[in-house]
Amino acid sequence: MPLSIFLALLVAVTNATSNVLMRKAARGVPTASQFQLSLLLRLVHSPAWLVGLILSLATYPLGAAALGFGKLSVVQPILVLELPLSLIGASWLFDSRLTRRDWLGIAGMTVGLIGLLVVLVPKGGHVIGIPASTWLLGSGLNIGLVVALYVLGRRTTQPSGRAAYLGAGCGLAFGLSAVYMKSMTEVFTVEGISGVLTSWQLYGSIAVATLAFWLLQNAYAAGQLAASQPGVTLLDPAVAIVWGLIVFQEKTEGGLFLVLAVAATVAIVVGAVTLAKSPQLRRMHESPAEGNP
Repeated sequence: MPLSIFLALLVAVTNATSNVLMRKAARGVPTASQFQLSLLLRLVHSPAWLVGLILSLATYPLGAAALGFGKLSVVQPILVLELPLSLIGASWLFDSRLTRRDWLGIAGMTVGLIGLLVVLVPKGGHVIGIPASTWLLGSGLNIGLVVALYVLGRRTTQPSGRAAYLGAGCGLAFGLSAVYMKSMTEVFTVEGISGVLTSWQLYGSIAVATLAFWLLQNAYAAGQLAASQPGVTLLDPAVAIVWGLIVFQEKTEGGLFLVLAVAATVAIVVGAVTLAKSPQLRRMHESPAEGNP
């Protein structure tokens, strides 16, 4: 378990660095490029975006290793630290200071996460042997929600609404990708690398992660990060916890432990919403012209 927590923290740090670099590159992309291939064609010419892409790709094997050593409902919540780490990195990159409100949000998320890891200690559970019908039903509901949010995002003209829909869809897709990845690690344990290369979980995880990445880039281009970031940050671990407890049947303590887990989750949510409204987060996305009137 300690190794899985360390690897998950490494994923959070790597993702945060990738986010800062990609947002730096996305600041100069016009909104008209949204949902167009030209969006990626513009971004690929940015060295900062390319480095961010490499780091983002590196999180795939790191995330798979973390899930291989730990429970899905433990590893994924750690990734919420990506948001405060992104803000800290951005404050250094853009040579600005975080406000007292920002630090309170960071403290709230950190304390909440530590509390959640202490009280939410899942036991048991299984990934192998889940019926195909369960996979199809769960995946269908998950992907259906992602597609619905994408359609709503495309139809919405209000920037904050579009960003919120795309951010939520992105979080749901990243969560499902992690679910497939967890199952893939169990395939590796039983059948080795040859089993992984012929498993549907590997290619399903890559496909859903690619969809999430596309939604993420469009959410960045939409602006209004205060609207998009809570969905990106919070729905990923939420999906993982739901799958872990309901489908993989990971068991947790009830009673007082459950109450404490809810309280810790509330602290994480409040901290995430607070940081989503941070001036530093807006500064990460605004164009140079907007930042220097």
